[in-house]
Amino acid sequence: MRPRAATSADAMARLADYFVEVVAEPAVLQSEDFERKIVTRIPSSDHPDFALPDGVPFSVAFFNPTVYERKPTFFSFILTGGDGAHAYGFALHFFEEYTTTASDWRPRVLCLISHHPFFSLFKEIV
Repeated sequence: MRPRAATSADAMARLADYFVEVVAEPAVLQSEDFERKIVTRIPSSDHPDFALPDGVPFSVAFFNPTVYERKPTFFSFILTGGDGAHAYGFALHFFEEYTTTASDWRPRVLCLISHHPFFSLFKEIV
């Protein structure tokens, strides 16, 4: 069982719980099928009071690779635990040049997960 979404003093003392970087990688070399993959995760292991939700790569990297570059976008989202506790996600989604047989640009996402709803602050940080 995964730890509950925390409202503990430890969780509230952290400005950000996690930083993750997600990219779309080919499932198989020269394939048109891509999978979302966490390439950077800080911290590298779960907090005792709040585990990084499994669905984060799918929540933040929802665009597939494309043949043209798209403008960067920022968005936020709310994660709700089984106990009703909220965590907030703040993501910068952009495309980087990446050549495969299927596309020239792949999505890359920088994302902060926090228990604090500091939307303006995290938009500036990300």
